[in-house]
Amino acid sequence: MKNILLLCLAPVLISCSGFSVKKVVAKNDALPALKSSGVIIRVWKNSILSVSDIESNMRYWIDETQKNNSLPSMPSGPFSYYTDSDRFYQISEGNFLEYKSTGAVRVFFSDHREELSALMKDNNLDSLIFYEVDGFFSPELQSTDVKSTIVIADRNLNVLYMDYSSKGAELDEWDKDAIKKIVLDQVSRRFVYSMQSLGYIKK
Repeated sequence: MKNILLLCLAPVLISCSGFSVKKVVAKNDALPALKSSGVIIRVWKNSILSVSDIESNMRYWIDETQKNNSLPSMPSGPFSYYTDSDRFYQISEGNFLEYKSTGAVRVFFSDHREELSALMKDNNLDSLIFYEVDGFFSPELQSTDVKSTIVIADRNLNVLYMDYSSKGAELDEWDKDAIKKIVLDQVSRRFVYSMQSLGYIKK
């Protein structure tokens, strides 16, 4: 449908009370020890929102917080774009497939172990945070429907944390540039909310 603009985004409402984040893996004892987690944003290869759009907007939000983890951004590269074959957020008839999704993450780490390990070593990282986003918005329908998952892995690429979220939101705006800014803020709020809940940042 030409009136629906497809994006790779993250599902967040304007208010934090609207978040519906479900945890798949949460090894809470290991997470506080991580102090330098490189952030890799993953978007659909044909998204009209670029990785740089999302990253620069997220930095605006994160830089206003106190950090217990430095959360350095990793340069856009081969890991920043996904296709159906390597996406983490696996669904069927709109339902999140937990086992297929965790399996997709493990296959991805196995296939790219050497490159990801080198990335962490070269940047003095103790872990990686993958923030994968997907969804769409429609000015005509005045709504968004966005999905995301966050995966945290340690130096050995063991999955320490994984969550997912899916949420629609209503719009009251017709200008496409204004809508883009709204959605970018939604993406950033979702990430910041999760980092706050993990104790990595605080206001």
